[in-house]
Amino acid sequence: MKKLVTMAVILALTCVSAACGNAGSKKTDKISGKETAASTVQKTAGDNTKKEVASADSGKTVYSGTEGLSLDPVYENSSLNLSKETGPIKYTITGIQVAKAAVTDEDIAGEMELLPGQEFTTVAFNVTVENTSDKPSSIYFSESSPYLTTNTQKDILPDMWLSDNVNEDYEPHETKTATIVFALLHTKADKVNKVSLTVSAPYDTVTYEDAGEETTVEYSW
Repeated sequence: MKKLVTMAVILALTCVSAACGNAGSKKTDKISGKETAASTVQKTAGDNTKKEVASADSGKTVYSGTEGLSLDPVYENSSLNLSKETGPIKYTITGIQVAKAAVTDEDIAGEMELLPGQEFTTVAFNVTVENTSDKPSSIYFSESSPYLTTNTQKDILPDMWLSDNVNEDYEPHETKTATIVFALLHTKADKVNKVSLTVSAPYDTVTYEDAGEETTVEYSW
């Protein structure tokens, strides 16, 4: 009888111990599962953030060329913020590109006094121009101004065949964006590492009198 009681007690204790052990395992598994899931989510979010940052500036091209022009950029920065204010005008250089270029269109090549396929260098700028006043104002961002000086060439005017055609007259608080392109016929693209862009003074649209001063923006890399 005593043996039977003793065996019964041992069996009962064994069952209780096993049940407690299983419950503990399940609790540990659940916690482990939560931690693993949290780690996975955090890692995934981190990976996505990195991808977004890496692609934040991708796809933005300062200048993609025009029909009949081939480009091979050697330097490009589409995240510039080089601003100047003169009189009622504020302008900002938002991007620059230096590229090896060649004209494949015979007509354009002839106008640029080049042979089809002849290599030259383009320096392109993305520009935003704003008239901040309540009166009309004018400033040139076209074939007559601004002019470019680099560490290799001086006083180059925008190329009218490659640049955007921007009217110089601005209504009150009007903003325009444009890409201004310069053709350097006697410079290798990989030799350019400094640019200076000089912009003529704005003037009153009605009286044609100067409404500011000539300004210069410099940039090097």
